[in-house]
Amino acid sequence: MMKIITAISILSLIALTGTAYAEDVTDVEVNTFPFEITLVEEGTVIITSDIDRTLKLNGVFTIEVKAEEPFNLVLSPLMNSENIDGWYVQDLSTGEYSIIHTVDPYVEPPVYVAPVYVEPVYVPEPIIEEPVIIPEIVEPIVESIVNFNATSNLTLGTFEPIQTTGIQNVAIYEGEVDLITMQTKLAEVTLKFNESIQKIADQKQQLEAINANMTSLQTDRESLSSQVISLQANTTAIDMKDNKISVLESNIVSLTNDRDQWKTLANNWYGVAMAQLEVMVNILGL
Repeated sequence: MMKIITAISILSLIALTGTAYAEDVTDVEVNTFPFEITLVEEGTVIITSDIDRTLKLNGVFTIEVKAEEPFNLVLSPLMNSENIDGWYVQDLSTGEYSIIHTVDPYVEPPVYVAPVYVEPVYVPEPIIEEPVIIPEIVEPIVESIVNFNATSNLTLGTFEPIQTTGIQNVAIYEGEVDLITMQTKLAEVTLKFNESIQKIADQKQQLEAINANMTSLQTDRESLSSQVISLQANTTAIDMKDNKISVLESNIVSLTNDRDQWKTLANNWYGVAMAQLEVMVNILGL
């Protein structure tokens, strides 16, 4: 007759209150036989008996339970809830069967969290204004070689260069000279001169890079030349080995022919000797 044990009473109380689940039961105490219990996968069954018992779990594992000595049976991971019929424990002393049911552990359902909507904030793209480049007005350097005779605050009159040391073949300008126009032209010429200097510097760097590449190529060419010379030497050595192999092969062929000739000659002598021996025995009676 099946006896109700403490664990079954606990499960019944849980079912009535509705505040816990059978999946929460991880340890079950057993002290009456046969029994039928339910606990989570990989739980522990604490078996206490008043007599010595030999229990066989599912017909495979044998458990020795001593009287009044609690035995902790930790369920194997293989004893999962997929077996809805439960796992049988046979008491070999009485032949009775007990049943262990396993269930999946209780997992709290996920809590739904509503997504938080964030109002997008419009950020206008920054307006990047192109910088206005104002040409620098360079004050002209008036050398002592030129003598200006100003006629007004806007226009300079004609001038004649003072013939001193320096360039002597410059044509004399006969027209009127505007100071602002001359300064603007001078600024343009200065800008073009600076650009030319920068271009010359860039070309100088390119030329240095080309020279470095040429040096590197020269080194590579010398290295390749060394490798070619080494390969040629190896080729010569291989040719010499091939010649030696050819000579050895010729010697082997010659030795083979000599061997065959001597073998034929030996066979002939052997035939002659056997014929003479036959004559001596059969005819001469020796």
